[in-house]
Order: sequence, then structure tokens, then C-alpha cells
Amino acid sequence: MIFKKNLSGFIWFVFICFSFVLICEGADISGKNIVIINTSSLINKYNTAHKEFQARVPYQTFSIYLNDNKWQVSDIKALFEKKKPDLVYCIGTKAYMLASRYAPGRDLIFSMVINWRRLPLTQSTFGVSNELSTEMQILMIRYVLPDIKKIGILYSSEFNGEWFLQACKDAEKMAVKIIGISVPDKNKKLISLKKLLADIDLFWLISDPVIITDQETLIKIFKICDIEKKPIFSYNSALVQYGAVLAVSPDESTIGRQAASIAIDIMEKKNISEKIQFPAGTSIIINLKTINKYGLKYNEDMLGTMNEVIK
Repeated sequence: MIFKKNLSGFIWFVFICFSFVLICEGADISGKNIVIINTSSLINKYNTAHKEFQARVPYQTFSIYLNDNKWQVSDIKALFEKKKPDLVYCIGTKAYMLASRYAPGRDLIFSMVINWRRLPLTQSTFGVSNELSTEMQILMIRYVLPDIKKIGILYSSEFNGEWFLQACKDAEKMAVKIIGISVPDKNKKLISLKKLLADIDLFWLISDPVIITDQETLIKIFKICDIEKKPIFSYNSALVQYGAVLAVSPDESTIGRQAASIAIDIMEKKNISEKIQFPAGTSIIINLKTINKYGLKYNEDMLGTMNEVIK
């Protein structure tokens, strides 16, 4: 009797321990699984979104890093056939393009993709945009720099034509005029910039492969604007070090959690009204050093809402 009682207690102990391991490791007992394709393990913001996503989804996950030489296309195709993932989370453009080609019919979620409208989208495509709402960004400019009335933008119609039209519509609501020049040839961007600066109060530097081709070009853009004392509003907080007066960028941790929320809704077959969503979290940096250098008026009450203030 004592042996049976002890055996029974031991079985319960093993069961509890096993359950604890499942909970701690986020193991999935539903049989559903997700493949995560990360374009590069060397990019910190990709890894941040990756880790947040993985920590939030209650399903088995398997990760592929495309910069790892052990992963050839044939290996990835074989993995899809073996795992038969219910969903693929793609971090970066390269990851999405690969998944859309070799995992047809699967639900795909993308994030950390610049100019997502260029992607081959399907009914099974979901994602978190890397671009923030144009309305929100213009509103931020107006609140922080109240004297800014005319905003200049260089863009390529191929990559940002639709985005530019939306920005113009949103600016009208806030009594702001956007003056844009469509640059068809990357060799004409600096000439176009010099022409644009004469008519604007602030230059909005957007993510466009025709405008920003390399670091040398980026430095030249900032130098030209600095000579004319035209402030730059940027999409990336890293550009504040070059002299941007204000930068509003998406928060990578929030993007990962947002993508996980979409994944859970897909798995639970819930209705998703917005298949491509704007980032829910932002990081805002203001550069008072450059603002004071140019003699710009700024809203001091907004400083408390900034993630970082450069003095």
C-alpha cells in the first residue's frame, strides 16, 4: 500500500513538472506551428521584433536566419514541406519574398519592410507597416514646430507616389502645404533638393531608394540643408546624429508584439479588419541643439512626451 501511494505521488510530481516545463518553454499543445524567417540576425531591430513575437505566440516556432549559410533555398523548401506551418512570420523584405514564393497558400505576416506596397500581396498577406501614419507625423511636426507651414519632400513616383498623395491630403487638414518633387533619376536628387529648399520651411526626409542610395548621399543631403538652415524631419532616430531636428520612428518591440497579436487572431480564425496595420508604438527624438542653431521656435510643453532630447 505504501509503495502504491508513493508511486501515485511520484506520477503526480512528474506530471506537474512536465506541465511546468511546457508552460515555461511556451510549448504548444494544439499542434499548430509557425515558421519565422528573419532576413538577418546581424540587424538588431530585426532581432528585437523576432524575440518579442516569439515570446508572445503560444505556438511552436521554428526560426530561419537567411544570413546563415546553412540555409539554402532547397533546405527552406524542404522545411516548409516537412513542418507544414500554419503561418509564416517574415522579418524584412527578403524574408517575405522568399516565403511568398515557396510557401504559397500559407498565411504570411510581414514586418520591418520598407515600402510594403511594392510587395506581391495576396489574400493571405498580413503585416505591420514600417511607415507611420502620415497624418500622425504631420501632426507631430505642427505641435513641436508650430511655425512650420510648408514642408518639402523628394520622392520617386514608383516607390512613394501613393504615399505622397496621402500625405498631401492629410496636410490639408492641418493647414500645412506639402511641396514635392518627383525624382525619376537618382542622379538628379541633389539638384532637385537645392531647388526645393528655396520654397519650404522644413525638409521631410523619407525612406525612398531613389533618394537615399548610400551614406555619402545622406551626408550630402544634410550638408545642403544645413547650409540653407532648413530643418530636417526624419523617419529614423539614427539620423538625428546627422542633424535631423525631429525623428519619429516605429518601436521594434511593439511591432513584434503587434505581429504576434495578428498571428493569434489568424490562428483563432478571428476577423481582422486591418490586414496591414500602422505601428502602434513610436520612438520620438528631438534635437534642440540643431533647433537652437537655426533659431526655430518649438513647443516646450512637448518635451515631456519625447523619448529622448538632444541638447
